[in-house]
Amino acid sequence: MMYLLRRFIQKRKMVWPKKVYAFVGSSVKKFLSSNTATWNYRVLRHEYVSGDGDTEEYLAVHEVHYENDNPIGCTKEPIDLGSENLEGLRWQLEKIKEGLDKPVLDYEKFEDGKGYTG
Repeated sequence: MMYLLRRFIQKRKMVWPKKVYAFVGSSVKKFLSSNTATWNYRVLRHEYVSGDGDTEEYLAVHEVHYENDNPIGCTKEPIDLGSENLEGLRWQLEKIKEGLDKPVLDYEKFEDGKGYTG
């Protein structure tokens, strides 16, 4: 678990409304100590324009963060799997599997800086 917390603090490239949280310094402590702030792994749909001009999509797993059960931000990049031991990897994979049972969210709806607009 310590590995995941270190990665959480070190690798925050978030799509966030700036007025809510900027993940630097003491803001991490504020998020972690908040009773209403939570996160989980979710599948996000990405759209892009291919070389021939067609709109394509792909799915990726991201961390999604919530305030009062409302999505307010997500990691800019899909997650990386990694842990200091097999137990940590099993935990992470189990949490990812839980996210597969939830509705797919659209990545682009986080980009306006106002939380999820879906």
